[in-house]
Amino acid sequence: SVKLRFFAKSKELVGCSEADIALDRDNFATGASLKDQICTFLAQLNGCFVLSVNQEYVHPEDCDISVKSGDELAISTTKELGPKNTGE
Repeated sequence: SVKLRFFAKSKELVGCSEADIALDRDNFATGASLKDQICTFLAQLNGCFVLSVNQEYVHPEDCDISVKSGDELAISTTKELGPKNTGE
């Protein structure tokens, strides 16, 4: 399993500070696919979160992500989660 830790608004929306989940390691080729898999577990965040693996930020274009059992994924929401301020 992989430990998910939630911070800020993500912690409030998900309702816990951490969770253990089993993920399909075969789909971890890119940062985007990793985020897509986590989104299936975190529908409340509407895909608007920042991800780090073992305290290192994961850019969606990263191609060299290695996630193994016991790793820690940290989740924090992004500004896009709240109402958009268009300034109009």
